[in-house]
Amino acid sequence: MAANDPWNQESFFPFIVRCLLRGFFLAAASFLRTLSTHPHPPIAKLGQLLAKSVTGFPRSTNINEFPLDHQFISAHKQWLAQFRADLVTFEGGRGRGHWFDTEGSSGRSEWASWEEDFRSVTELLEGKPERLFQEVSDWREAIGAWGVLVDVGLRQDDLPRVVERVLNELPIDSTILEDSIQSSLCSGDIIKALMDSHSLDRWLAAHLGDVFDKLALIPDDEERFDTSLRDYYLLDYADMLQESPSQVDLWRVICEYLAAAGDDGRNRLREYVVHVGVLLGHNKSKGKDKEANGDMDVEDDDDEAISQLQRFTELREVCTEFKLEDEWRTISKTVSEMLIRRGELGIAASICLASEDGFLLSRIAEKILTAFVDSGDDEFLRLVNSLPESMLHEAPQKFSELHLGGIDTELTETTMVMFASRLAFLSEFRDYLLYLTQGSRDLAAKKLINLLTSGITPVEFWGVLLAESVDLLEGE
Repeated sequence: MAANDPWNQESFFPFIVRCLLRGFFLAAASFLRTLSTHPHPPIAKLGQLLAKSVTGFPRSTNINEFPLDHQFISAHKQWLAQFRADLVTFEGGRGRGHWFDTEGSSGRSEWASWEEDFRSVTELLEGKPERLFQEVSDWREAIGAWGVLVDVGLRQDDLPRVVERVLNELPIDSTILEDSIQSSLCSGDIIKALMDSHSLDRWLAAHLGDVFDKLALIPDDEERFDTSLRDYYLLDYADMLQESPSQVDLWRVICEYLAAAGDDGRNRLREYVVHVGVLLGHNKSKGKDKEANGDMDVEDDDDEAISQLQRFTELREVCTEFKLEDEWRTISKTVSEMLIRRGELGIAASICLASEDGFLLSRIAEKILTAFVDSGDDEFLRLVNSLPESMLHEAPQKFSELHLGGIDTELTETTMVMFASRLAFLSEFRDYLLYLTQGSRDLAAKKLINLLTSGITPVEFWGVLLAESVDLLEGE
């Protein structure tokens, strides 16, 4: 465009042809308009005619001018009739190869070689299939140009017929999966498109299958298959994710895919979410590993415990989201027992509290009391302090409310009172030991009286409590 004579550039007409094939009519008209200054008058005249015709070429995308389909079809017919009439007037009875002859010349004009380039443009605008097949670069461009230039009223239902004709002229290389998939989609062969997509990329098959299912384009075949094609590819992709080394980080994504894959997927989701929970429970904390190596880092251990608890919180959210309450209770029970055996009582207690498992909470409390008898004050305090502080802080009040019947719960009142009383005792007994350690004997004495009169001390522990309090009882 910046050159003095742009038509002398080798790519001048090839570029115009590309623009017409791809529907860029304004660009094509701009280049054709430069021919108005061409030194040969017939070329300048035809260039102006073509630029005007291309500028006025009606497009179905212009819904303001053509709000209804029949209005656009009618406008294109009128445009085509006018274009052909203008072209006949320009030709003036001159046959092929003589468009640009000078008047009265006996031989061919020096501009005769330009006629073929102009014929490419005019025959494309007339919508001649033969010229289209000569000019397109591949079958995809042919299909796009067909709907713009040849069959301007082309609809989706007509596309398979057009694709068949195009592929007869321009066969695809079936070994190229992308071409095979795209041609199958254009032909309306959804099943083959999905099968080839699966060979190319299992993610692609899963998501195309989901889209086509929502568009009701996948034929039902319930007589031969129990699982729909959509669900099959979704489950296949979920299987691939489960085989990935990154599965531990992708478990929530896997749950989403399984949940979306019909009844079969939901059944597999129930099994998978329990597997994930048990897998999380098996992962020992970094601190435990360091302890085994003689390099115990308490801060790292605490961070890992918090991280593990966060993962279980996320797992509980997933179970709630997908209405997997029974599976969550199974996970909680299995993992809690695993953690209790490993001595990770704090995380176990948090999980038990979240699942409202009063029985396991009572077992944790009993193990802590046993640790006091076996190992003394320091071990007892360490284990108690590993429990969530909010749990210990709220335990006495919750026990009081339960004992007085002031709280409603889904669990049996007996179970709730049992674990609330155990937690309340651990909290109170910890304070008692701390008072003794600090020398606050009066406060320790009051706490002892409360432990023996409130009903929260396990009967089997009374003897231990009294034996440990002999020095205090014999004091002033």
